[in-house]
Order: sequence, then structure tokens, then C-alpha cells
Amino acid sequence: MAPLNPEPNDDGEEPDRDFAKMFDLDRSTLIKTLVDAMEQTYRDTDAARDSLKEIVSQCRAAEFPPRDIIAMKRIARLRKDDKGGEAREQLAALERIGHAVGYDLFDWAAQA
Repeated sequence: MAPLNPEPNDDGEEPDRDFAKMFDLDRSTLIKTLVDAMEQTYRDTDAARDSLKEIVSQCRAAEFPPRDIIAMKRIARLRKDDKGGEAREQLAALERIGHAVGYDLFDWAAQA
């Protein structure tokens, strides 16, 4: 940002003041800053997406079935968003409703 009291030129005259530039009246400085931030965020998002693809390919190379990979992704999202409590509530509701209609979601666990 230009100084409010600019130094005089070599010839002793004060330079012209560009108030539009000083006060960013057309908001071009703000726009540039926001566009630069968006661009960097898109780059970061692309990099994160590429990293996730690499991790999923490692899961496949370790011979995890697709259902397990989906579960890993879901758990990672729940942990990231700190929604473990919400997931427990959903699971409890599934168990409660399944029990009410005579359907045990986890009958396989009792057999193991």
C-alpha cells in the first residue's frame, strides 16, 4: 500500500496520489488476494486427492476387499469430522430398530 505522505520527487514536487489504488476502491487487491488463496486451496485439494488415491492403491495392493476399503474411508471421515458419537447413535438406532422387527444385524458376531 502506498504511504499516505509520499516523499517529494527530486524536483521538489509531491507525486500524484492515486487514491483508487491507496484505498482499493475497485477491490482489485482484495480480489487478487482471494483468487490467489482459492488457487492455492485447489492445488492443496488436488494434492490431497492424489495422496488418498495412493493410499487406496496401497490398500488394494495389501489385498483388502473393496468393502473394507470403503469402511476405512468412512472411519477416516468420521474421525476427521469428530463424528464418532453420531456414528454410535446411528448404530444404536439400527440395532434397536432391527431388534424391534426381529432382524439381528450382528448375528454373525455371536456365531464367531
